[in-house]
Amino acid sequence: MKNKLSLLKFGSVSALLALSLACGSAADGSGGNSSDSIYVAKEVNTNAAPSANSNASSPAMEAANKLVEAEKRIGLPPANPIEKGKPQAFYSNTVSFTVPADWKNKMPNALESRFDSPDGKLTLMLSVLTWEKAGDMMQEFTKTIEAKPEAKVSLRALGGDTLGILSLDETDSVNTKTNIISWESYPPPDSKREARVLSISVIFPHGEFEQHKQLISDIYGSIRVKK
Repeated sequence: MKNKLSLLKFGSVSALLALSLACGSAADGSGGNSSDSIYVAKEVNTNAAPSANSNASSPAMEAANKLVEAEKRIGLPPANPIEKGKPQAFYSNTVSFTVPADWKNKMPNALESRFDSPDGKLTLMLSVLTWEKAGDMMQEFTKTIEAKPEAKVSLRALGGDTLGILSLDETDSVNTKTNIISWESYPPPDSKREARVLSISVIFPHGEFEQHKQLISDIYGSIRVKK
């Protein structure tokens, strides 16, 4: 009975979010068929648009995130403007963001960019890749929760209305454990089931999420994606 109730709960939220995302796509006039765009699903918000640093979310997004156990939710504080921040642009000025002025761009590339902090502890990675998409964002979100109940994952809007999946993972690199918090967009696939995916990640030393989470939130809070 518990499993049946869980499936019903997942189905209800999936339907709610599917309707919300479909309305956002229709209102934006994207058509949902182009892989040449990194369009990301928009939140439907009948209230005034949230400010640049707002953590406001729609009822649908809140309902989805409640499916994740409290201890598995990714808790980022409200974003603040980055002091002495340096505005940056990526992917033909489609993506704008801000990093601390002393961070260095180590990979100025059309489809991939990397910024490192002076002490080498934090790295910001941005990339645009063409991936095959088997399903939509909510299918991927619920699948992750079901398949990896220990995973830390949330739905998060960047710039107030651009939805993506935020995840927190542990990685091993040359016998060194690190953590990576990444956000991935889910633009509609084209007729070949391909989509141009925007991925934004911050890599930091293992176990140091608490001491870096404000800066991570500030960076994510500065990101804007043109439609």
